[in-house]
Amino acid sequence: MIERLFVIYLFSGLIKAYTFTFRIDDTIDITLLSGILLVIAIIHSVYSDLDRLSLGSVFKKASLLLFLAFWGWTFITLAYTKSPDYSAYKTLLFGTNFLAFFTPLFMSPSKFYRIGNTVLILTFVLGSIFFILYPISLYASPQDFFMLDLEEFSKQYQAMGVLSSLSLLFLITKKFSIKRLALIVISIWLLIYSGARGPIIFFVMALCVLLFIKRKTITHRLKIFFNSRKQQFRLSYGLILVVFMNLGYVWLINQNIYTRQVHYRSFARMGLVFDSLIENEGRENSFKLFNKPMINEDEFHEEFNRMEKEDRNKSVLARIYHFQFCSMKLKESPLNALIGFGVGSYGIMFYGEDQRAYPHNIILEAWFELGLIGVIILLLWFVSLLKSLNWSFAIQISMLLFLFLNVMKSSSFIDIRPFFGFAGLLIYRKGLIFNK
Repeated sequence: MIERLFVIYLFSGLIKAYTFTFRIDDTIDITLLSGILLVIAIIHSVYSDLDRLSLGSVFKKASLLLFLAFWGWTFITLAYTKSPDYSAYKTLLFGTNFLAFFTPLFMSPSKFYRIGNTVLILTFVLGSIFFILYPISLYASPQDFFMLDLEEFSKQYQAMGVLSSLSLLFLITKKFSIKRLALIVISIWLLIYSGARGPIIFFVMALCVLLFIKRKTITHRLKIFFNSRKQQFRLSYGLILVVFMNLGYVWLINQNIYTRQVHYRSFARMGLVFDSLIENEGRENSFKLFNKPMINEDEFHEEFNRMEKEDRNKSVLARIYHFQFCSMKLKESPLNALIGFGVGSYGIMFYGEDQRAYPHNIILEAWFELGLIGVIILLLWFVSLLKSLNWSFAIQISMLLFLFLNVMKSSSFIDIRPFFGFAGLLIYRKGLIFNK
């Protein structure tokens, strides 16, 4: 039960977006509800094995102590933050990461497979709804929405891309079967359909790392495969199935103008990545903005708006602009660089309003809001994480790498429960909370 609640809690933000879409009563917060149920399940697990409880080895873990130190520093910065209201809310929300990071301690390693299975179920349930509603949220007129609230739903393509990628990494490492091959094909469709460029690129990178770690196992399995007629027959049958599944997918996409537009949009978005690498104009705009000294904030903003109209790859320019803004503010005073502007301050300093905002990179966010002190604690936590890893767990490492790359691109501290959850899975893989 803990394993399934754990996955629901990690992806409760995405599930919440679906409940808003169907106008389900939002008085009950999915994150809060799943978190409470998870705590109850943990208490039950501890009570059931109270005689074997051993907390001593757990609190010797540097990763846990550094996590608590980082969270503690966010509380200290509340004393001088520029954010009057949002700062306290953000500090409390960061605590949701602690439950994600700490929960694997109470899991039985023999039941970790349930996590992967639950991720698969969640992917295909939410993915089926996403396939139908995403085109409507992008291209249909409001009168076509029926009773649905699709304003926030259209923004969930990144989260859907992350979930599909994790399912793929989990499926690829398992033994070959026709059923598993079909699930892999469907996951690839969902990933491409989402048009989430970051998850697609990071999935390829994580897959390369996974294949490198498992190269000996892969070589061994290939030798067995080429000596087995039964396996060759199953692969041939599987390839035929893949061909027919893809033909069916193409037919399904072309049955509706909205789904067809989404498919074209996804490929066009990926094309922008390659265009920015090939076209001189895109590269020149990015380098020009990156190297431009941000002396006058208004002048720099005008330059950014001008380039944004000329360059199709706006997200790259936006991230460069966030970097330059942070650089300018932190250089104003050595004290700013040391202690930052306080937790939750980015919104009020960037937009002039006390709201949720972040520079799309957790290191940059830590430096701006928590200063060098926060960055050092965070980097030490990363080092302790690497030292705790068991490199034989290739699938978990590839998943963690994938999630790390995503949080370095487009996440805030309060959005990274999956990353901390999978980090906890790797660090506490042996279930240290109980004596054997």
